[in-house]
Amino acid sequence: MIGPVVSPLTEEFSYRCVTMTGAFLVVVGLISSAFATSAWSLFCFFSLIAGLGSGVLVTVSQLIIPVYFHKRLGRANGILMAGPSVGLFIAPHLITYLQEHYAYLGTTLILGGIFLNTCVSAIVFHPVKWHLQKPIHNGYCSCAKKDILGNTVDVEHMSTECQAHIMEKHIDCQGYTHRESSRVLTETRTSVKWFELGHLLFRVCKKSVLSLKILASPAPLIIALTSTLTVNCYLNFLLIVPFVSNARASVHVTALCFSVAGVCNLICRLLVSALTDFRWFNMKFVYIIGVTLMGATTLAFLYLTSSTWMLVVMGVWGCGLGTFMGLYILVMIKYVGKEKFPSLFGATSLLNGLGFILIGPLLGWITQLTSSYKASIWILSAVEGLCAVLWLFMPELDMANNKSSSSKVP
Repeated sequence: MIGPVVSPLTEEFSYRCVTMTGAFLVVVGLISSAFATSAWSLFCFFSLIAGLGSGVLVTVSQLIIPVYFHKRLGRANGILMAGPSVGLFIAPHLITYLQEHYAYLGTTLILGGIFLNTCVSAIVFHPVKWHLQKPIHNGYCSCAKKDILGNTVDVEHMSTECQAHIMEKHIDCQGYTHRESSRVLTETRTSVKWFELGHLLFRVCKKSVLSLKILASPAPLIIALTSTLTVNCYLNFLLIVPFVSNARASVHVTALCFSVAGVCNLICRLLVSALTDFRWFNMKFVYIIGVTLMGATTLAFLYLTSSTWMLVVMGVWGCGLGTFMGLYILVMIKYVGKEKFPSLFGATSLLNGLGFILIGPLLGWITQLTSSYKASIWILSAVEGLCAVLWLFMPELDMANNKSSSSKVP
């Protein structure tokens, strides 16, 4: 649910600073969780602090791709989307090994140390403006429009350092003594910092709220809604699979189902993302196919009794998931453009968070009420089918958008 706030924060502090802050929160949350002595302390450290940092990192990692890539956007997105799949292969084995040798305390501390590498990765997130900045001329900040002795200075969009620098030059011209000048300068710097902080918080809140207005348009609303429902459906299905599978097959077969789904998921993420760089690729059609495959295989898995067919269906399900996730970011960029992409992604993240809070407990209540997973799986399959149907309306919206944009061209 932190999604809508991340984009304004990156505009104020850069992707590099926000990424390091998010990584630091996760590390603090993990290391503090190692010493948790109650469920409430674990909730505060792991769920809130580490969860907040994790939300920041996930959002930043996906927002930054179109900042650096244009022609190879599909391939870059494929590499990004392959990360979670590779992590699913490595993390369970790594954590199991660490638990056997270092128990919970040592394992959590080691994971916190490993996660510090995210701060190192964030160092390469250079803002483009860093390489376009103008140098300081004649002792004055380059962001000032005129010389300090001029009567017009653009202070509103300056950093705190630039404002204090200008005020210092202005104070020196007023005939103050050195002690008075230092006192006035200190007070000025303090007031400027508090004003800058308040103005910054106001800008972030304002931009976060305004970004949600993008959902007023039909196309972004359909993208956000279908993305939210599909993400929640596939995550809840993964939680149900072990219970349904273990009742019909061995634990080994269940683990193999996840492995097969993971491999197919990884291959399709890389393949589909790379294919989007070609003009002949129909992104909308493939997106609908991916969601449809997920809905169909989710329902089919409920009625399978053969281990072989369970592996086949989970492989097809992994292909559908990989297709969906490979296009998750790219469809947003295609339909709203790079400028509005952060707003749409933030709004979608917010809906995802609300979905995690509402959909999971609702399915749990239905399962308890019916004493079976059958109703829950039917609901998941039906919702994914509905998402595919909603996407059938996107061509009409495309035509409407093209007409509106062409009417504005002089």
